[in-house]
Amino acid sequence: MHGLVNRSIQCFIRDVYGAEVWRQVCADAGIGHADFEAMLHYDDADTLAVLRAAAARLGREVEALLEDMGHYLVTRPERDA
Repeated sequence: MHGLVNRSIQCFIRDVYGAEVWRQVCADAGIGHADFEAMLHYDDADTLAVLRAAAARLGREVEALLEDMGHYLVTRPERDA
């Protein structure tokens, strides 16, 4: 997965739910790091693990979380991912 996608997920979770929730999501996902670089590529499994961990931690469906993330991205055009 392109790092920009992962970085966008990171910014969304951190900005909306807080840095501690983001750290917990990364730990739950078992990815071994808490920062994504926008210009790198990552294993698709890491992206799916983060999305599933975030949904579980937040008590949301992955699809609902992605919809919220889409709203976040289009309402914050000034945000650097």
